Amino acid sequence: QDDYPYAGRYGGTSPFGYAYGNCTDFAGWRVNRDAGDTTAPWRYTTQNLTPMGGNGGQWSYAQNLPGWGFGDLTTVKAGDLISFPMSGLMGTSRTYGHIAYVSIVFSDGSIVTENYGDGRYFLEYLSAGDLQEWLPARGVVIRTHP
Repeated sequence: QDDYPYAGRYGGTSPFGYAYGNCTDFAGWRVNRDAGDTTAPWRYTTQNLTPMGGNGGQWSYAQNLPGWGFGDLTTVKAGDLISFPMSGLMGTSRTYGHIAYVSIVFSDGSIVTENYGDGRYFLEYLSAGDLQEWLPARGVVIRTHP
């Protein structure tokens, strides 16, 4: 469900320090929301979420998301994040990559992600087969919520 408080805004910098209407800002919102923060002051911003670079593909960096782990198909759960590299995989940005919020995990390892991009909300179904191929060989990384 699209609960992003800045829906309809695109461009400019949000209170989380990311560009409104992009995947990174939506992920920042969800991390705050999941931590119980739905109004300012925000617990998580670009400074303490992604200090080593905040593009979607950079959320996979070990120095980003302090306290978060790395997952695979056996450990992924709702609330985790999945980072796509700057490769164009699944139509993601070759310049910025993509970060998505895992909302549903099926028993076969397939997942549904919630996403923002170009100011719009959308869902993506990712099959277990595709994820097995992409993790980590194609640079896709699951970051597990603490």
